[in-house]
Amino acid sequence: MGLLEELLDMSAGWPAWQSDALRRIFAVGALGERDLVEIRAMLEHAEGAPSPVPLDASHIPTLGDGQTTVLLELKDLQHVNRFAPASGMQFNPDGLNIVFGTNGAGKSGYSRVLKRACRARRSSPVLPDAYADTPGTPSATIVALDEQGNPRLYEWQEGRDADRRLAMVAVYDSHCSEDYITAEGACDYQPYGLPQLGELTQGLTRLQSSIKQEREAIRLNASPFESLKGAHPVGQIIETLSADTDLDQIRQLGVFNQEHEDRIIEIDQLLANLDLEPQARAKDGLATRLDQAATKCRNIENVSSDRAVDRLHELHTAVLEAVEADRVAQALLRGEDGEELAGTGSDTWKTLFRAAEAFSAQVYPHAEHHPSTDEGARCVLCQQPLAQSARERLERFRTYVASEAATALNTANTALSNAAQRVAQGSTDVVDEATLGDLRELDATTASIVKVHQKAWSARQEWTAQAYATGNWSCPRPTPAPQPTLSAALAEKATACRNKAAELRAARDQSRIQTLANEKAFLAAKRGLATVLPLVEQYVLDARKAKQLKSLEDQLQTKALSVRITRMSQQHITNELLKAIQMELGSLGARTQKPSIKSRTSYGENLITLTLENVNSPPGTILSEGEQRAMGLAMFLAEVQLRADKSTLVFDDPSTSLDHRFRKRMARRLIALAKERQVIVFTHDAVFLTELRMAANSQGLEPTLKTVEWADQRPGAVIDGLAWENDKFFSQLDRIQKESSHLAANCNDQLNDAESRQVRSLYAMLRGALERGIREIVLFDTVHPFADQVKIENVGAIVGFSLEDWKAIVDLHDECSGVIAAHDTPSDSQQEIPHPSELVAKLKAIRPVFEGCKKRNSEFDITTLKPHREKRNALRKA
Repeated sequence: MGLLEELLDMSAGWPAWQSDALRRIFAVGALGERDLVEIRAMLEHAEGAPSPVPLDASHIPTLGDGQTTVLLELKDLQHVNRFAPASGMQFNPDGLNIVFGTNGAGKSGYSRVLKRACRARRSSPVLPDAYADTPGTPSATIVALDEQGNPRLYEWQEGRDADRRLAMVAVYDSHCSEDYITAEGACDYQPYGLPQLGELTQGLTRLQSSIKQEREAIRLNASPFESLKGAHPVGQIIETLSADTDLDQIRQLGVFNQEHEDRIIEIDQLLANLDLEPQARAKDGLATRLDQAATKCRNIENVSSDRAVDRLHELHTAVLEAVEADRVAQALLRGEDGEELAGTGSDTWKTLFRAAEAFSAQVYPHAEHHPSTDEGARCVLCQQPLAQSARERLERFRTYVASEAATALNTANTALSNAAQRVAQGSTDVVDEATLGDLRELDATTASIVKVHQKAWSARQEWTAQAYATGNWSCPRPTPAPQPTLSAALAEKATACRNKAAELRAARDQSRIQTLANEKAFLAAKRGLATVLPLVEQYVLDARKAKQLKSLEDQLQTKALSVRITRMSQQHITNELLKAIQMELGSLGARTQKPSIKSRTSYGENLITLTLENVNSPPGTILSEGEQRAMGLAMFLAEVQLRADKSTLVFDDPSTSLDHRFRKRMARRLIALAKERQVIVFTHDAVFLTELRMAANSQGLEPTLKTVEWADQRPGAVIDGLAWENDKFFSQLDRIQKESSHLAANCNDQLNDAESRQVRSLYAMLRGALERGIREIVLFDTVHPFADQVKIENVGAIVGFSLEDWKAIVDLHDECSGVIAAHDTPSDSQQEIPHPSELVAKLKAIRPVFEGCKKRNSEFDITTLKPHREKRNALRKA
């Protein structure tokens, strides 16, 4: 079964709307926006939708592989890099076009525009002039011949899709080659029928995307009625709100009137009488606060009682006794000489001594006592050897510090300080105003004694602080707080509150309360639903719309179709394409590389990846950069050769990373292509330029040459032919002839300085041209500076070159050397600058010499060289 028959058979099982969509594609080539609108109407069975017309055999034309597009002109470039406005270049519609330019001359600007306009496999945005005050949007006009040979204008602007017919122009560069090797890409070779399936898939995907965007724009927000959820009919229907919700049921639940409002008020009154829980919670809360106040009371009671004051007095007395004992013990510190410093034995001194003990323990870890007084020990402070008197003094000090009196004094001071601090920190503010107010309502008597206890505590605190500060404990003490204690009274009331809360809870009718609470919640939900009923209705309608759109999305799924396209692509593309790649690799001299192809389909587009046979690793990790370029070029050429059209091929610096072998074979392959279709080559490589010209010359093909250079401080200026350095001899001679004739007609009889410099320049150009003429014409290009071989067989053309011709050339070359300003000479010895008219005459005289050589070359080529080559090739084939 052929591809078209298989396609027709497949579409017979589709829905009518999908078959109709494919019919439209076969009729006009693509699905427009109106088509998508009508397809959606058919899919939705919308009112007024057109009746679908399924595809049948009558709708499929026998031809339609794509029309040939040939470039004529790229013109009116605006805002492209730093190009002058309205820049452009023309192309010869037949054969080979070579656009040469050095780096930075602007050649790449033109190629970038073509890549964007012709939808190259990979392209970067064309940038405007970075130095312009207000950079505009790059644009251009492209003139191309259509299938019938009629010129058509195509407008291109950066950021907008170019005309699809320009996409027939195939563009190749190093990035394109890299994509073939390292990434999958769309296959350009599409047998008739596959592009239509691809367009169908992409059209359905666009429609699906549009519907998805419409669906996602629907915001289903249930938060405005989230509070209506609950264990009642309104809450249950809100909980399950969806596209399937019954709107009539929603509207019935949303009815709320004055009768319902009155019932809510009635339920509130009933609950107020029945529900005692709020009162119980209030009692529990008061009990907790009273317990907290009782705890504060105990703290102040503990430090203001008679027993607490007596204890503080006892501690103060103990300190005085310890001080006296310590004074007696300090006698141990004094030696017979009585030379101890004042303050010895004080707290500061004790701190110093204990620090000395600690440091001595580090320095003398094996000593029995510290500070060490062993033989040889030093004073840990002054670090001098200890005399006998010093040892005795340290031992007395150690005995004192270790005595019970010193220890007892320290203990007594600490105990007194802690007790006094507890008294000072005791707070008399035990009940806050809110709790005191609640306590008055509960028991006014208990509330009234709070102030009495607070006053008694404060008086005791002040008296204790005064006695502690002055040491006078004999003054009359203030009367203690009355009994029973306030803490006990408050704790008793807290217990009473908790008991009351328990009584209230035991008395409530829980079942009746719950029934009324449920009824009130339902009525409140009805009231809430009534206020948001329009939002709920819209939510359901939006949910239904989203569900409908999701159903349309599902019907537009293209996965199964993509799988079918992949299978058909493998059957009808892959094998044929692989054969073409192998042939192209052979023509490029890369016969050792065994390519393989993997393919798949994404969104209706057949994507292929070039690999190596029997190798798992990507070609990019195995092949050299040059081999990768050759393989990518073979892939590109194979694709365009399998296409039925003969559209333009554009190559942007195709010789990148290629050595002389691949470069030469590529040049020959491009010349062969140029015999069949228009080929445009952009290059900065002078060697590759030479290979192209030599290959074209060998095939009798004259390429159209253009040079891109700078002019008026801007890149992108285009001139016909090549720049002087790359031009051929007779073209250079013609330019010198033209310029010298113009100068002769307009100069002074006696040359001024500017005219003399122009004459010198022309003689310098002529000198270089003569040297090129010797190589190209006289020696018949036997040796070329950019060629990788010496054409030995061309030497035969030199036969017939006479001494007279030699002398004419040498004399003119010598004269040029004398005229040019290549050396500094004295002013009285300088050669006179010839008048331009003399140069015109010399040019006319030397031209026949080279034309005679060229004529001999042609005769030698026809009569001798070509027969020799044919005979040699026949012997090699035999």
